[in-house]
Amino acid sequence: MRLRQLATSQSVVFFAPPEVHHSILQSHRKTLGDRLDSNDVIHWLLDQTCRGIELLQPLYVSQGMDFCRRVEAAAANPDFLEDEKQRQAYLSVLDQQEKQTLEQLYAPLATQKARKEVAFKDPLVRDFVNDLNNLKESIQDTDNGVQVFAYQEVEQEREVAIEIEVETVREIQKPQHVKALPHHSLRRDVLSFAQNGRLTAGSQSYELAFDALRRTVAGLKHGVNPNAGRALYVSADFVATVDLPADQPDDRYERPVNYILWSPMAEVALIISPFKAEALVARLRKIHPPKTHMILYAAPATRRMLCFDKLNSYAVPALPASWTAPAWLTRELGIYAGRLYFDSKENEELTSYLQCRPPTKISKEVDPSEDVTDAGQVVIPFTKNPLAFMHD
Repeated sequence: MRLRQLATSQSVVFFAPPEVHHSILQSHRKTLGDRLDSNDVIHWLLDQTCRGIELLQPLYVSQGMDFCRRVEAAAANPDFLEDEKQRQAYLSVLDQQEKQTLEQLYAPLATQKARKEVAFKDPLVRDFVNDLNNLKESIQDTDNGVQVFAYQEVEQEREVAIEIEVETVREIQKPQHVKALPHHSLRRDVLSFAQNGRLTAGSQSYELAFDALRRTVAGLKHGVNPNAGRALYVSADFVATVDLPADQPDDRYERPVNYILWSPMAEVALIISPFKAEALVARLRKIHPPKTHMILYAAPATRRMLCFDKLNSYAVPALPASWTAPAWLTRELGIYAGRLYFDSKENEELTSYLQCRPPTKISKEVDPSEDVTDAGQVVIPFTKNPLAFMHD
């Protein structure tokens, strides 16, 4: 429709799902009560188009580099149709391995073996490669050595492959079959904590969350300070999911953090599994006055995902309206749960805790390896190099 009679005999009404509506409001810094018009919608569409083009730039660079390698390989092996050695050399450049491990796909570039650089002899191709490298440096995130270029490239290649419907023959990687551990009934110490709000000393039903981090790949590589984090615990059945050898760390079978038992009296939090949450929810509703609260949580994995870091979305039984989550709880919970995004208000404290810059306002009596946050209390980092730990 050309809509030549707009504003006279024709009109347009825009319908959008809630996530798009909230995105339009955020792009114009408006609230839910503000009125939106067609100007806001068109502005949002243009902004999303520009963002999409910017997100595809790493893919353009990758495709351009592949093109240069193919051109250089064809020039270096002109008789590849008749000569078997030249044909194999040419095909080795064209072939792109589809079957790769998660580490090969998503590991930072600094931890991977550098791909053999091609000496481009053609001046035109060399100039084109220099332009691509300059573009790559301008769009690549180099803050503190973080290299996410490969990750973006893989994700965008998947999106583009779906859009253009390229017919390919893929190598199927069969899943690794492991034995699931049996689920145990509600343990006495966990039930006691839910009813009384206090942990049992020396219990085998739970452990410190940072102690559980010590058995991960990153924990074994960087080490975890046993004195860091003394109030965030994780239940035994939450950590134990599949039957693996004791000396084999494997982070692929961890449960997502969704249910937390919080004791306001002891100021202690316990991460529990969905099985424990199902068994406790009816019991918690019957305890008056409540000693613990089951809080729902989800680590923000995308930029537009609703933030649960304040821990005030839903709780059983309900928390007081004036209750606010302690800063240490949201910080340690985000580290253990794999939070990728955080509110800008946490930037000062979180960057100081992760030692992104020298901590401020530290007295001379405090150890330089410690930080001062949470209303002046001394906070011990969970590892010697928290930033490198988070990168891994």
